[in-house]
Amino acid sequence: MRLEDILGLILAAVMLGVLLTILFWALWANRKRRIALARLAGTLGMQYLPSDPEGDARRALTFLRFFPHSKGHKFSQVVRGSFGGRSVEFFDCHYRQVGKSGLDSLVVMATGADFPRLAVWPEGSAEKQFVASGLARAGGFEDIDFESHEFSKRFYVTAKDRKFAYAVVTPQAMEFLMGCPQHSCIELSGGEAVASTGGQIEAEELPKHLTLLSGFLDRIPDYVWKDYAAGKVAGSAR
Repeated sequence: MRLEDILGLILAAVMLGVLLTILFWALWANRKRRIALARLAGTLGMQYLPSDPEGDARRALTFLRFFPHSKGHKFSQVVRGSFGGRSVEFFDCHYRQVGKSGLDSLVVMATGADFPRLAVWPEGSAEKQFVASGLARAGGFEDIDFESHEFSKRFYVTAKDRKFAYAVVTPQAMEFLMGCPQHSCIELSGGEAVASTGGQIEAEELPKHLTLLSGFLDRIPDYVWKDYAAGKVAGSAR
């Protein structure tokens, strides 16, 4: 056998070994994460489901708000229960979008209200580029500025209803968000509050996102909850 053939076989064997190592590592990491999510669910008094087909249609509606051009949704790693007196659900979604595949996690908390669309994006997020490009404004969303220069520097707030944004993002909410170590995106829409990082959320990070959503909702003034109670026609555009 020629030397070139021997070197080719050795190279092929090395490449196969690398691929098998990567595959093994991915399977091990996924199994470790599933175990961690199941344990966390038990600790929080929640339910863990590797999959839950009955709820996938509802999850798709929520996910499409973040990725309107996505398709082929496959949901898994569902954690659901109650946190701070509100129903919550966490899940992963594999999807396809513009010729590529993605994997993102969402944390969804029920509000019991009927809120207009509002989003709070942390500085440096991909959504910042979306806002700056003018696409958000073209869709009817405004970039809302606040009196707090420090908050406006660290966060982008977009909404179709400026009055609603000022009513929700109070000085207390700004202080809470700036002091929160978990800077994920928060979005209010209809009866849901959603947290997302634009990627996969690990089990140990989930309690921080739950605390973030719960704390943000707790700082919404009482009169806003009354004005936007579910089933009530509020005077702002949805």
